[in-house]
Amino acid sequence: MKPGFFLPTLFAGLVLFAAPGHCETPHLIKSIPADRAVDVSVTQGRIVLMFDQNMKMDSWSLMESGVHPFPPMSPMDEPWLDPLTFELKVKTLQPGTTYAIQLNGNKRKGFVAAQDQLPLPVTTITFTTAAEGVLPADKAKPAPQVQGAPPLANSQGNQDPTANGMQQLRIDRGWRFKVTRSIGFEGTESYQTVEQAAFRSLQKVVFTEEVLKTRLNTIDEARREVESAHLHSLDPQAGQMMEQEMVPAGTRFRVNHSPHGTTLFDDSSGQEIWDVDMVAVFAPPMVPRLWPQGLLQSGQKWSYQGAELVDRIGLIDVLGGTIELHVADITPDPSTGLEVAQIRGRLVTKVDLDTVVLGFDANVEIDIPLGLGVPFMVKFDGRLSGSGAFEDDRGQELAYAIEAKGTVLQIAQPANEVLAALGGTPVQSTQGVDTRGALRVPLNAGRSVLAYDGASGPGSRPESSADEVGSSRTTGARAAVKRSPVHRYRLYEDVTEKAFTVLIPEGWKTEGGIMRIAPSQIQTIVDGCGKKLYFSIHDPDSRASITYFPTEIFHTSAPGTSWLSVAPGQVLNGMKQMPQVLTPSQYVAQIVFPSSRPDASNVQWGEIKPLTSLADAWNRAFHSEDPVPPRVIAESVEVAYDRAGTRFAELWTALITTTSVNTSTVWLPDFAVVAGGPVDRVEAMAPVLKAVITSFRMNPSWMANMIADFDACTKKVAKTQEGIREHERRISQRLMQVQKEIQSIDNDIVANRDATRSTIQEHEHNVLMGEDKYEDTGTGTRYLIDMGYERNFTDGETLIQTNDWLYEPPPGYRDMRNISITGD
Repeated sequence: MKPGFFLPTLFAGLVLFAAPGHCETPHLIKSIPADRAVDVSVTQGRIVLMFDQNMKMDSWSLMESGVHPFPPMSPMDEPWLDPLTFELKVKTLQPGTTYAIQLNGNKRKGFVAAQDQLPLPVTTITFTTAAEGVLPADKAKPAPQVQGAPPLANSQGNQDPTANGMQQLRIDRGWRFKVTRSIGFEGTESYQTVEQAAFRSLQKVVFTEEVLKTRLNTIDEARREVESAHLHSLDPQAGQMMEQEMVPAGTRFRVNHSPHGTTLFDDSSGQEIWDVDMVAVFAPPMVPRLWPQGLLQSGQKWSYQGAELVDRIGLIDVLGGTIELHVADITPDPSTGLEVAQIRGRLVTKVDLDTVVLGFDANVEIDIPLGLGVPFMVKFDGRLSGSGAFEDDRGQELAYAIEAKGTVLQIAQPANEVLAALGGTPVQSTQGVDTRGALRVPLNAGRSVLAYDGASGPGSRPESSADEVGSSRTTGARAAVKRSPVHRYRLYEDVTEKAFTVLIPEGWKTEGGIMRIAPSQIQTIVDGCGKKLYFSIHDPDSRASITYFPTEIFHTSAPGTSWLSVAPGQVLNGMKQMPQVLTPSQYVAQIVFPSSRPDASNVQWGEIKPLTSLADAWNRAFHSEDPVPPRVIAESVEVAYDRAGTRFAELWTALITTTSVNTSTVWLPDFAVVAGGPVDRVEAMAPVLKAVITSFRMNPSWMANMIADFDACTKKVAKTQEGIREHERRISQRLMQVQKEIQSIDNDIVANRDATRSTIQEHEHNVLMGEDKYEDTGTGTRYLIDMGYERNFTDGETLIQTNDWLYEPPPGYRDMRNISITGD
């Protein structure tokens, strides 16, 4: 059987890379409850602070503002949930009271950035608790409601408004919407070295939203079931878009919208989800609050800016700025018959892409049906630009600039029962054309998000039918055919050092984490200086598993260049010696697989695939500034084998970084990962294995600290080794000096041998050495020659020795006499 079974590019999206990092003062970007919020519950229980970059997790400074009281605190163990999120537990609050929390002060600056230790500027947030009893609606104006906005509070005058207006909004429990969200970026990074790098990404999420709770015709709580969630990113080497699944189809979340912010929960376990990436993708509300309540009129204008804009925009995180909007027209939608207000305008703001802050100047398009309050379409489409600088390994500052275009698009398609309740026309699905023969596209939304391979193309509303948005009228047989399996996950954080997070399927077990090698077991420099990831996830029922293997370091010399004879695997200079450099698939087959599967039999290796996009991303992320550019190779290899009576199928992925100098090569398998299970179950488990693999995220703060510690440790080891080599050089120099002195003494002895020894002593010495003195009888020249022959002849240049007394030497050869015997 050829083990070609699943996920040939399982790890293609494992490494994500963005623009170079830069140092910037940290800022508080969000709090729960929000700054200046009112009607906060007295049983709030916690205050959450979220920052725009990783913060140092072992320090903080909370202070009284001096104007309003500090909320009463409850005992807490560890306030940092992750490097970006700080949670303060509070006791029951007093009703109708304004509280204030100040972060950092003029002298106390405990909130600091993890990377460069820059302190958070003095920041104060305030909020007011609800008074006892029922509150009037106008008390909640500063709070971030889903729909609310002061009627024409910031609007400008308009001429000749029409009589059209917003009807009484209606959102009922049980209503369903099919929502498609796309966020795309495409542009170029330009460096002062004249180098350029193109980047392109599209994040597309499709889910069904079911309204669970409403308040004042706004959505308080909803359930979201994911139909698809993919990230498409450009592989610069292959020139193609690579697709990565963010969560499997069928994943279900629950979102709570309140005046204090939005909270995301795992629908199956009820546990709150804190992963920043997951929250950013699946938590934003379906309805931004970018239009006034009440009457909407053609020509009406209004604007929001600063903190109010940040609070209202909802779909994307922005850093202040201004949005100016107006009602361009109010016209019937040909697909549904509902009156739709076409809101148009301009957004000027900044967005934080983790590694760089870019200006975003975008056109705004919003199509909102009157009376529903849930927009058919929300679109921000414009230009991104910015610049910055970063410091390379040599301490040199390199500047870069980014020019790009970006689009954020949300399409919300109501279920037919929603349209019917509003008096609209239910949409019949007939090859993309409704019963009136009109294409079902929202007004002015025919342009594509970005022309990405694998994207959906035009920014249109999805195909609609009752079963597509979860109607209960779908027949059982049809539902059975179309329904996907539901996989439930929990977010797992490394329990050893909080070094990583990963989604764990329900019922699966974990083992290991970040480990250190015991001093007695240290062999290589990686053992002594590095922290090794050795982590396994497995399902006791299906026997499927995923295992991450630790990093190793090897050294190979070119054939015939090493003067040492070292057995393969022996450690020398902190590295395991190998006769040749292995490819990733060879490393798996020859080293990792045999050691981890010693009882495997009937092993059959399958297809080997190069993962050039993974290798390229790894090289850019970790080696872009290396003085000696390494070679990075990544491969996947399939294997099937028998163990304990079961046939297993696995996909191994490994990445090796190789650096060569002259005839010496150092190569590191930076990681090796295996995913698989029994052959008869691995195909069904493939989506789960892929979801787990692609959800794996290292903690950036932990990574930064680990790299710094490793560099410091290796430099110390190198310094120690250099000290040892210097000591050896000094010993060698001293030995050479002693040898010269001995040679000088020996030369004196040889030069004065006749004067310092008696003839008998010298003769005895020569006898011991098998030598004696002979004299050329013709010239008188004396020689020290082998005394093992009875007859010795010479012509002055050549010596003839023999024991044959009948031998007659050639003409010109003379006898040599033993002067030690004659006593001369």
